[in-house]
Amino acid sequence: NHMINEIDNINSFLDNVKKPNMAIVGGSKISTKIQLLNNLIEQFSVVAIGGAMANTFLLANNYNVGKSLVEKDLLQEAINIQLNAKKNNCELLCHQSNAEHELVNFIHDAKSQNVKCIVINPGALTHSSIALRDALAGVNIPFIEVHISNIYSREEFRKNSYLSDIAEGVISGLGIQGYELALDVAIKKFN
Repeated sequence: NHMINEIDNINSFLDNVKKPNMAIVGGSKISTKIQLLNNLIEQFSVVAIGGAMANTFLLANNYNVGKSLVEKDLLQEAINIQLNAKKNNCELLCHQSNAEHELVNFIHDAKSQNVKCIVINPGALTHSSIALRDALAGVNIPFIEVHISNIYSREEFRKNSYLSDIAEGVISGLGIQGYELALDVAIKKFN
């Protein structure tokens, strides 16, 4: 079974991981990733949380996330994950933004944090942001472009990406599982 092989490969990697290192996890909900986050926290020195699920962590820390997607029933779980990270000397980074300049700054900051690979879902900025392209090219950190929906089966303008030709790879249309696949590749190839 392909999935069992993937799990065995990840477990083999995790048994031999060396610090300092970083894992990046994205997605819309923490409810589907609680165990994954707690496992990564025990193995990695930095875990970056992106995508909409970062909003739950940000709200748990009293940041205003407006009307963004939040799993309010899991705010305490987000706090527990943060406490687990602290206990394991793991820095937990959360970032979610629709503001292009904030994403550019976050990418630039990744260079000074010795990030080995960036997993990014640029959303609509895929089709319009030269600044995001320049930031990713400028830091010279390999990155994997992830899209929850299949951008090639949508409107014509969505089929153009300013990032794909400089990306290490593109995962499109596999739902939130695309983030987990990208993380798997990032861990195996760049750590």
